[in-house]
Amino acid sequence: MPIILSLLVFYSCGSRNIYQEISIDNMKRVTEIMSSDSFAGRKPFTIGEKKSVEFLENELKSIGFEPLFGDSYFQKVPMIQTTSVAISPALIAKGAQKIFTYDVPNDFALSSPRRDEIIELKNSPIIFCGFGIDAPELGWNDFEGIDVKGKTIVVLINDPGLYTKDKNLFKGEEMTYFGRWTYKYEEAARKGADAVLIIHEEKGAGYGFNVPRNSAITSRLSIDDPNLPLGCKVTGWINAITAEKLFSSIGKNV
Repeated sequence: MPIILSLLVFYSCGSRNIYQEISIDNMKRVTEIMSSDSFAGRKPFTIGEKKSVEFLENELKSIGFEPLFGDSYFQKVPMIQTTSVAISPALIAKGAQKIFTYDVPNDFALSSPRRDEIIELKNSPIIFCGFGIDAPELGWNDFEGIDVKGKTIVVLINDPGLYTKDKNLFKGEEMTYFGRWTYKYEEAARKGADAVLIIHEEKGAGYGFNVPRNSAITSRLSIDDPNLPLGCKVTGWINAITAEKLFSSIGKNV
């Protein structure tokens, strides 16, 4: 599929000054057209993408731009669309004396970045790893002395500064990249974990559990490149109420 880039170009095309042709009214026109229902959200692999590409191509032609990629204005980038579907019972956790069966995506919002048709984890030990952060430059390592390879890790959202309000710890209440869910997924994969689960907490996340819940059951797009890191087999979030019940069964307070 083509990746569409918007560029603000400051140069003269012949006798026409492109910069002078950029106006608020014209930007409004383009925005209104491309955000209309007729473009169906502009999602790749849909008719909305086709209409968006054609519209932008015509706009570039009218301005006077010449194609950069042969006779095309767009560079083609291979992408893949995947959707994760949980097969019931999707998740079973065994505590000291209890067995819990959970609903996916309401208790656990799970998905996989892998392309395998079936992803399965059996007898995977669960290890709590704090915030899931390894930041030597900040003197912080939640993984010190812990081997998480081939295991499932559970981590907290955000970073330690938020809850302590100590501006000398990370950046206090200002979240760093180490607090983002994307970083936690990446770090878990680097450590070799099979799965990473983030305990949802609304203050730390900045949004309700409905956001990761809905995201887990929505198709996602990624670059189709076998040389990119695979990521963990399973990534996801734990509903705060579910996490409290699960860990209280072994005497732990989230």
